[in-house]
Amino acid sequence: MDAMWSAMNAAGWLEAAAGGDGTTDLAGNTLATAFEIGVLAGSQRFQDAVSLTDPLDIYRFVLNQPAQFTASLTNLSNDADLYLFRDGDGNGVLNASELVGRSDGSGSVDEFFALGLDVGEYFLVVEQYRGSTRYDLTLTAVPLANDGMLPRFSPVTGYGMVNAAAAVAMAAGAPGPFPMPPEVGTLNPGAIALQAPAVWQQGFTGDGVVVAVVDTGIDLNHPDLVGQLWQNPGEVADGRDNDGNGFIDDIHGYDFARNDDDPRNDDPSEYHGTHVAGIIAARRDGLDAVDRQGVEYEVTGIAYGAEIMAVRVLDERGSGSGRSLAQGIRYAVDNGADIINLSLGGSGYSTAELEALRYAESQGGGGGGGGGQQWRPGPTTGFPRPLCRDHRCGNCGGCGRF
Repeated sequence: MDAMWSAMNAAGWLEAAAGGDGTTDLAGNTLATAFEIGVLAGSQRFQDAVSLTDPLDIYRFVLNQPAQFTASLTNLSNDADLYLFRDGDGNGVLNASELVGRSDGSGSVDEFFALGLDVGEYFLVVEQYRGSTRYDLTLTAVPLANDGMLPRFSPVTGYGMVNAAAAVAMAAGAPGPFPMPPEVGTLNPGAIALQAPAVWQQGFTGDGVVVAVVDTGIDLNHPDLVGQLWQNPGEVADGRDNDGNGFIDDIHGYDFARNDDDPRNDDPSEYHGTHVAGIIAARRDGLDAVDRQGVEYEVTGIAYGAEIMAVRVLDERGSGSGRSLAQGIRYAVDNGADIINLSLGGSGYSTAELEALRYAESQGGGGGGGGGQQWRPGPTTGFPRPLCRDHRCGNCGGCGRF
């Protein structure tokens, strides 16, 4: 991708010189000369070439309804990469912030990505990276039902601020929202805003529920999480696979980023997974914190009765592979997690990830998305939202079936 940024100039980038390797050049090198696909529906295939003198091929297409979009670049003889952009500000110039999806594997391997896309105009860029190569480009758009893509979920009120008192009361068959207790003291203001104390007062605290936090790892010694961690009932820390699940000494979970039995984060300053675990199940009457006004309050997890299964799939930089993520999801399902929390995101998903999510669905697993992170209504969506089968999961961080 560095070659594309080097083509930037005062008028914007993607201004490489026209030319080729003697083949007919189907797609142009600039937005103005992009090959016009028009409205993309179904599957379309294109053949062209990129080279040192013709390093960029640009295709323009439009989606007139939300769609599951896939792009594949095949039959390469040298290294070429694939990028998808959306000119969000409509200024006719693309920049890094408008990058929607990418596939930039090394060598002549096929390039592929899949995304859920909203209605709009998009630019697909094939970039020469090394040498010259012809290629086959296949683009596919499969319409998504509105209820699978658009932010319409409410009960009560998903894709926004959850009202736990009303939502749980509805699920429990109560005639109306649970009342808030008269005194909430110095409780976490976030829990108060969600009206979680009203739910706790009715006895709903997450008891008996195992939540797998598939993330960067968890500080297993954090004072607010000690006693809140899932413990594998069939495993003993003796260097053997006591329960026969294929993992040795996985007492509280497993680390698929390092492939060992210690799902803690390597760097103490990297606390994302620990933070997520605390939001879910930090113990009641635990540590206190101080807000920006200097007011002390109690930090309590929204489901403080739940147990946390630690599944590490990302490194200290928050990076990881689709393979590790898929392994983590399967581990959580196979070891009894009731809910799988994925507070992470990306530009698309791999076949391994898709199959893991479908496996979780087939086993009755639940999944939660990261509110306020990369899983949100917008011009692009990777998984899991395009794979959701109902409206019980979404930007609120609620859970449902994939």
